[in-house]
Amino acid sequence: MNRQMAHRVLDEYRTLVEQAQKQPWLSKDRRASVKALNGSLRMVNFYLHELLPDIAPVTGTFLNDHVWALPRVRRVLAILKTWGELASGEDDMVPPFLPFAAMDWLVSDAAIPLWEAGKYRQAVNDAATRLNAFTQDRLGRHDISDSDLMAQAFSDKPPERGKPRLRCPGDQGSMTVRTMQRGAMFMAMGVFHTLPPPDLSALSDPAVAEAMVKVLIPKAARQAPPQRTE
Repeated sequence: MNRQMAHRVLDEYRTLVEQAQKQPWLSKDRRASVKALNGSLRMVNFYLHELLPDIAPVTGTFLNDHVWALPRVRRVLAILKTWGELASGEDDMVPPFLPFAAMDWLVSDAAIPLWEAGKYRQAVNDAATRLNAFTQDRLGRHDISDSDLMAQAFSDKPPERGKPRLRCPGDQGSMTVRTMQRGAMFMAMGVFHTLPPPDLSALSDPAVAEAMVKVLIPKAARQAPPQRTE
């Protein structure tokens, strides 16, 4: 994928959507803008799918359809911007980081409002709570939680009655996929092992809290297909 082209296409799309929002209702200019937006959807959806494959494509037709897509477009632009900074190779660039806008929505939606309010401890805890609840709901397992839930969800043992598993995609008999499965299990368990106790004052430091939140990237929990007994 040409990242510079992706950034240009999506940034122009974002700008046109924001411009159309300011144009008078039912005006000739707004109709022309919507027509141009609909005409750009093939490339816009191509780049959105490349970076957010689990998100539905933009349908178009009405301006509201494009406005609805703006958060996803801004998220992809944040990802592309970060990639550009990390790939520049300049010594004076900021160290590698993952912006919240580029994180999985399961975490970012829970953490960002609290983070921006300076409630770092609560942002970490709410993101973890949301990840835990999502996994429980997906598997129908409300009898366990946190690290134990992740250990059983990603266990490489066959599923049992009442104990479905989450599986990394691919040939389950291959060493590569089995290794990925164990890695996903240890990573998911590690998220909850590294969560701080409530009295840990270090979370008043934004840098410490940021590191904690950015561990909570639940791609595996959200995208791995459940495997159940027949």
